[in-house]
Amino acid sequence: MVFLFSCSENNDVETSNQSLEIEKALSDYNDAFFNSSTPRPKLSVKKLQQIISADFEAASFESIYYSEYPPNGSTAAWASYAVGRPNENGDIDIPPPMHGDFNVIYEVPEEFVETSDIGQQHNDFLSNVFFGDTAMEDYLVDTYGEEFLVHYNSDAYQNNKNIAIEVTNAYIEGDYGPSYLSTAYREHGLISENVRVVLSLFSEAFFETSSDSEITAILEYYSQTVYESNELTHSDKVALFSAFSVARSSSNYWNNFEN
Repeated sequence: MVFLFSCSENNDVETSNQSLEIEKALSDYNDAFFNSSTPRPKLSVKKLQQIISADFEAASFESIYYSEYPPNGSTAAWASYAVGRPNENGDIDIPPPMHGDFNVIYEVPEEFVETSDIGQQHNDFLSNVFFGDTAMEDYLVDTYGEEFLVHYNSDAYQNNKNIAIEVTNAYIEGDYGPSYLSTAYREHGLISENVRVVLSLFSEAFFETSSDSEITAILEYYSQTVYESNELTHSDKVALFSAFSVARSSSNYWNNFEN
């Protein structure tokens, strides 16, 4: 299958396959984090972690449209909804909030401020459209304008949205590990190998977290390491900071979600 992307800014999706120096730094960080993180009954919140990881992984490839449309979290929201949508009885099969006042604190570097709002936009999309009473087209036009609605209905956007939904459903149904999503998106040509490596490691760390402060900590470390890397392209970094922004906001949304 061939995917036609509408941008020139991110035509380096195929960049470098050599191993990254930061891969060792991130792996070492994960090892130290795994050895120090608080033990928890992970199965009790696994569904929440799967939803949130589906969100931020899908956000990573919204940047393929970057030259025309900054990432806005709408594709990530579809991945989220694929997991958290109501069942045939209208119920949402999500555990009750684990914390009640979950608050991950994170800001993307100023140089990548265009990705800072993608997480909140993702949350707004969920609240207003999927769990609210605003019609999809009305919300898109009111929020982003008529031009974005044309983009949303394009073959390229719809293909990639459908990939996000299909990959997310396979991820949940197969109960795969944290690296499944980034590997699948790489195989579809939606992210670079560099992004896949970093996201896979980030997801592994994310699944070991037990609190908002721990998610904040890994976001801060990964963000600084990505920002300082000379190996990652600008497009790689846009993809990753988009994912990190959604990881923050989605964590807060779903951990405080009242069914």
